[in-house]
Amino acid sequence: ISFAMPEPIRKERNTRSGSVLSTMNPRTLKKQEENKNTQNIEIPYLSPIVLRKEVECVLESDGPTEMVKQNLVESHSILFWNMLWWFTREELDSGLPLCIPAAFRSLHPNNKLCQTVVLSTEWSNNTSALYKTFEELSQNKELSEFAQLWRVVEHTMQDDLQSACNLFCRHRAPSHAAMYRELLFLSAAYKNDFSPLIFDDDYEDCLTRIPTMSQSYVNIEDRPMTLSDKHCRQLFAWLGLEL
Repeated sequence: ISFAMPEPIRKERNTRSGSVLSTMNPRTLKKQEENKNTQNIEIPYLSPIVLRKEVECVLESDGPTEMVKQNLVESHSILFWNMLWWFTREELDSGLPLCIPAAFRSLHPNNKLCQTVVLSTEWSNNTSALYKTFEELSQNKELSEFAQLWRVVEHTMQDDLQSACNLFCRHRAPSHAAMYRELLFLSAAYKNDFSPLIFDDDYEDCLTRIPTMSQSYVNIEDRPMTLSDKHCRQLFAWLGLEL
């Protein structure tokens, strides 16, 4: 199950007062067969506060018994998978995993039950992200419009995060995400020894050493994680969940 940012295409169900799901594309049953034994589903991601609001809307409009019905996964698929995601990450007990076999029974071409379910997040919908354009940059690194960004990639792979920061803040395109996000995802995707804790410490040091002439290119979104952000990260289980 992969969680992605939603797109406004069609309604999941009848519009409810205060509900944001009426403007989302559930794409809940979007299936892609990577192989004969794998079934992929894409779900719009809901933050905890939005998820709570949606659950409250369902309880208010449909009554408390709506959330314990056997067909919950079909009638409120976005809510079901997001609740399963957050309950598992926060290690809260629930009966939601018991509904998984029924959820996949209708999806599998041979009507077989799934043996394992893996939940993960899609990091970014930005197709210009460095970790998504790695191959293109590598193949076109001799061209002037790609040369500097490829140097950013090289410095990151060589553990020279300072040089990567100095170059990226001056040569990034408007379509790129924040520098922290770009370099974090690039490192996580292509470095075998990647550690988010070490990266955060190194990145914070790098920002303080960016040359004066380049500091005007640093945006507020480029700031490193705050201490409270780091503590929140430690409270949750890992982003990849296997049930």
